[in-house]
Amino acid sequence: MTIFYLIRHAEIEWGPGDPVLTPAGRSQAIAVGEYLRDGSVTRIYSSPLHRALETANLIAQAVDAPVFIDPRLRERMNWGDVADQNWAEFEAEWERASSDRDYVPLGGLSANQAAANLSDFLSETARLFTGDALAAVTHGGILGDYLAEHFLPQDLSRLNMDWKTRQGEAITHCSITTLRWDANGPHLESLAVVVKP
Repeated sequence: MTIFYLIRHAEIEWGPGDPVLTPAGRSQAIAVGEYLRDGSVTRIYSSPLHRALETANLIAQAVDAPVFIDPRLRERMNWGDVADQNWAEFEAEWERASSDRDYVPLGGLSANQAAANLSDFLSETARLFTGDALAAVTHGGILGDYLAEHFLPQDLSRLNMDWKTRQGEAITHCSITTLRWDANGPHLESLAVVVKP
């Protein structure tokens, strides 16, 4: 059995590109690191985007585990990747990709492609590190895409009441979703648990 702590990156300075964490975001990441200190985390994986890597490195300082970048943890879309795209245009593409899981947005991946990336990462890593506890710092969109693909809505709502009415907002900055992976695949233990700094 492998335990995965799936963590959304901490709060960021708002804007296009690959923004840095806010001071509050750095505090969030440190708090998650302290929370996981006794969780026997042996490795931390991160999306290549700076906000995730910065979060992962702050967590790593507390748990004393190495950080590895895996592109499969990258968000399905990133504002700033398409030249001259304003926020309204990005948001429209995001919403269309959220409502039509097969739609491939400009400069990004479909929700189904993003879910498949995270699923591939989890299944491969679970095979390689059976018996370990692993952390993966990723993004809210790809986490939501994966969860919606692999778990029933009522099970998600039972673990986090916000899922039913505000799926996109249920996975808050630096929240932790815990999966237990065994021979039968993934089992959801908790959804978007927030650790207060």
